Amino acid sequence: MKHLFVLLNWSFGMLFLAFGLIYLFTESNLDLQLIISSIAFIGCGLLLLPPARLITYHFTKKQLSTKKRAFWVTALLLISFAESVF
Repeated sequence: MKHLFVLLNWSFGMLFLAFGLIYLFTESNLDLQLIISSIAFIGCGLLLLPPARLITYHFTKKQLSTKKRAFWVTALLLISFAESVF
Protein backbone atom coordinates (compact mmCIF):
# COMPACT_ATOMS: atom_id res chain seq x y z
CA MET A 1 0.00 0.00 0.00
CA LYS A 2 2.91 2.34 0.74
CA HIS A 3 4.25 1.86 -2.78
CA LEU A 4 0.87 2.78 -4.22
CA PHE A 5 0.83 6.07 -2.28
CA VAL A 6 4.36 6.88 -3.40
CA LEU A 7 3.38 6.18 -7.00
CA LEU A 8 0.28 8.37 -6.68
CA ASN A 9 2.28 11.17 -5.04
CA TRP A 10 4.81 11.13 -7.86
CA SER A 11 2.16 10.92 -10.58
CA PHE A 12 -0.12 13.65 -9.32
CA GLY A 13 2.79 15.81 -8.15
CA MET A 14 4.35 15.80 -11.61
CA LEU A 15 0.95 16.34 -13.22
CA PHE A 16 0.10 19.39 -11.10
CA LEU A 17 3.61 20.79 -11.48
CA ALA A 18 3.34 20.42 -15.26
CA PHE A 19 -0.10 22.10 -15.28
CA GLY A 20 1.27 25.01 -13.29
CA LEU A 21 4.28 25.49 -15.52
CA ILE A 22 2.20 25.13 -18.70
CA TYR A 23 -0.32 27.70 -17.45
CA LEU A 24 2.48 30.04 -16.49
CA PHE A 25 4.56 29.88 -19.65
CA THR A 26 2.19 29.20 -22.56
CA GLU A 27 -0.36 31.95 -22.11
CA SER A 28 0.54 35.13 -23.99
CA ASN A 29 -1.47 37.49 -21.81
CA LEU A 30 -0.83 36.74 -18.16
CA ASP A 31 -3.43 38.15 -15.85
CA LEU A 32 -3.62 37.89 -12.08
CA GLN A 33 -6.10 35.00 -12.10
CA LEU A 34 -3.88 32.88 -14.33
CA ILE A 35 -0.81 33.59 -12.20
CA ILE A 36 -2.66 32.64 -9.00
CA SER A 37 -3.94 29.46 -10.63
CA SER A 38 -0.44 28.57 -11.83
CA ILE A 39 1.11 29.16 -8.41
CA ALA A 40 -1.61 27.06 -6.76
CA PHE A 41 -0.97 24.16 -9.17
CA ILE A 42 2.79 24.40 -8.59
CA GLY A 43 2.17 24.43 -4.83
CA CYS A 44 0.05 21.28 -5.13
CA GLY A 45 2.76 19.57 -7.11
CA LEU A 46 5.46 20.49 -4.62
CA LEU A 47 3.37 19.34 -1.67
CA LEU A 48 2.95 15.93 -3.29
CA LEU A 49 6.46 15.29 -4.60
CA PRO A 50 8.58 13.32 -2.12
CA PRO A 51 11.90 15.09 -2.94
CA ALA A 52 10.34 18.52 -2.30
CA ARG A 53 9.00 17.32 1.05
CA LEU A 54 12.41 15.86 1.93
CA ILE A 55 14.24 19.10 1.09
CA THR A 56 11.73 21.10 3.11
CA TYR A 57 12.14 18.76 6.08
CA HIS A 58 15.93 18.93 5.77
CA PHE A 59 15.92 22.73 6.13
CA THR A 60 13.05 23.22 8.59
CA LYS A 61 13.00 19.94 10.56
CA LYS A 62 9.20 20.13 10.38
CA GLN A 63 7.05 17.57 8.62
CA LEU A 64 3.46 18.03 7.45
CA SER A 65 1.14 15.23 8.43
CA THR A 66 -0.85 13.48 5.74
CA LYS A 67 -4.07 15.16 6.89
CA LYS A 68 -2.55 18.64 6.75
CA ARG A 69 -0.99 17.93 3.37
CA ALA A 70 -4.32 16.65 2.04
CA PHE A 71 -6.05 19.77 3.37
CA TRP A 72 -3.56 22.10 1.68
CA VAL A 73 -3.59 20.21 -1.60
CA THR A 74 -7.40 20.32 -1.64
CA ALA A 75 -7.45 24.02 -0.76
CA LEU A 76 -4.89 24.87 -3.45
CA LEU A 77 -6.77 22.81 -6.03
CA LEU A 78 -10.01 24.62 -5.19
CA ILE A 79 -8.21 27.95 -5.52
CA SER A 80 -6.65 26.99 -8.83
CA PHE A 81 -9.90 25.71 -10.32
CA ALA A 82 -11.88 28.65 -9.00
CA GLU A 83 -9.39 31.10 -10.44
CA SER A 84 -9.23 29.38 -13.82
CA VAL A 85 -13.02 29.09 -14.16
CA PHE A 86 -13.98 32.62 -13.13
